[in-house]
Amino acid sequence: MARFLSPEWVAELAAAAEGVEVATDEDVTVQQVVEVDGAGEPVRWGLRVTGGRVAVEAGDVADPDVTLTTDRATATALARGEVAVTDVFMAGKLRIAGDLRALMRAGGILDDLDEAFAAVRERTTWG
Repeated sequence: MARFLSPEWVAELAAAAEGVEVATDEDVTVQQVVEVDGAGEPVRWGLRVTGGRVAVEAGDVADPDVTLTTDRATATALARGEVAVTDVFMAGKLRIAGDLRALMRAGGILDDLDEAFAAVRERTTWG
């Protein structure tokens, strides 16, 4: 079991994304940034969709279309499916930078990936 936001957890996301294809002609890169509770550097990883293929990359990604930034508690609730992205955005707990149209295009792709990432979610320790 990998601990949420650990390098092992990001690696598990990457492994789950391998071979996943999504029905889209859009290429989009989403950078995820989670600010940890005053304990060091934020955790960063990216999701890249190119030619319908999905890849997860640890750390900063080159040329993200959009960057999503949250605190750890919000990221945990999102990853566990306890809250909706729109709700945390409206509450000011999710900051979005970059091309909002790219994020809208990515919305359906992210929904498609939920199934691929479900097994990772089940094996994740959240504490």
